Order: sequence, then structure tokens, then C-alpha cells
Amino acid sequence: MDSRLYLPRCWFEPQFQGRRERCRIPKSTAFQTEAQLALELLGPLWKSPSFGGRWITCEGSLANQEGFLEELPKDGYYLAEIADARRVWIKSTQLRQALGTQSCTVGQLLRLGPLLQWQTQFSGQDPILAAWARVRVYLSAQLSPPSEGWVLLCQDPTQQVHFALSNAPEETSLQQLVEVGRAQGSMASAFQQDPSLRGLHPYAHRSWPVWHRHMRLVFLAQLFLLRRQIPSLQNSGAERVARVPPNSFAS
Repeated sequence: MDSRLYLPRCWFEPQFQGRRERCRIPKSTAFQTEAQLALELLGPLWKSPSFGGRWITCEGSLANQEGFLEELPKDGYYLAEIADARRVWIKSTQLRQALGTQSCTVGQLLRLGPLLQWQTQFSGQDPILAAWARVRVYLSAQLSPPSEGWVLLCQDPTQQVHFALSNAPEETSLQQLVEVGRAQGSMASAFQQDPSLRGLHPYAHRSWPVWHRHMRLVFLAQLFLLRRQIPSLQNSGAERVARVPPNSFAS
């Protein structure tokens, strides 16, 4: 729905002034980190009636930046990829006792094994070999209701485990968290699959206006391809969840 070209900090040094002018970069443009750009783009979209969404997803490159998640709209729910070193505080007394500590990294949650109540997700006739689990946690040492959230764990077919953090309320079902997580994965896969079909890569633009116009065309092409896929996805059958334990983890 929107995009903005990220420029490295060095582009705003005096020696790059000539290059900025040749590339027609607006004079009012100042350096912004990726997190600052994302928040600036999200603000108007979130308030726009064209958006209509409730969930915000992001990759670890943004979610692991200090303070980014706290700056997201307060009336929305996020599901953000995080590094396994992110520290949380377990809410469940049973899980705290099993782990022997109240606070831990999300990577240490794997030591809980079957206590996580893993579920394996299937879609249509083709099984998606991913196991999902979640843990209710506090996101800060305050251990108060406003700091509660979910850690969502996903074990992919290669046995690699991915972690995501969410501020969704306690009554949110695992199925809903899984659907949001899979939607995020589908979006990432869509951009990775043969980007040349959409003009996402390669290209050789040399000015700020042309790059942004090109990205609009890329988005339109992506929307067209996704809309072509919707009928086949709707005819593939209903989703179902089976309680199948994943492969064992090493502690």
C-alpha cells in the first residue's frame, strides 16, 4: 500500500550533496532508520479507511529494534518475529516450575517440550509440516496485565524453530495466531518467488521519483497475481488442525 526508499546515513553527508541532487532526492528528506520509516508509513495507513486491518506483522529486523513495538498503534495487535535471545517472564505457574525460573529467553521455552501442547497445521489436502505452540508471558519485568502477551513458536519442516511476539489478548485462540503467522509467511514467500515476474528485481533506476513509481507498478502486479490465486485457494478445502506432537527438541 505504500513504500519509501531507505537511504544510508552516509547519503546525508556533505560530500553526497551532488549525488542527492542528481538522483532528485527531495531537499526535505532527512535520514531515517528502517524502523522510523515503517512507523511513519504505517501511521496514515492505519487511520485510512482503505486499510481496514487489525493485525500488524513485521520481521525481526524491525521487531528486535528497541522500542519499535511500543510505538505501534495501541488499538492494533502485532505479531512480530523476534530473536531467540528475547527475554520474557512466564505467566503460568506450572510452566515456571517446570522451567525452574520466572524469566527466560524465548529460546529456553523449548525446554518445556510436550508441556507446550504442540499442534501440527494442515491446509487442504497438502499438509504443511509445521508445528505450532504458544506461551502466555509478560513482556516486561513489571508482571502487570498491560504487559501481557503471547510467544508463538513454529517448528518448520527443517526442524528450525521460529519465534514471534504478540500483544493479542489472552482470549485469542492459537488458531488465530497461526493464521496471522501463516499469512505473514505467505506474504514473504510471494515476494521471494521469481521477483522478475513483477519487476521487483532486477531494475536499474537512478532517481527517487522513478523508483517510487516503479514500486507502485510492482504492487499492482503483485495484487493481480494474488487475486488470480484466490479462487484456487478457496477451492482447496477447509483448514483443519490436528494434535500431532512435533519431533523432539534438544534441550
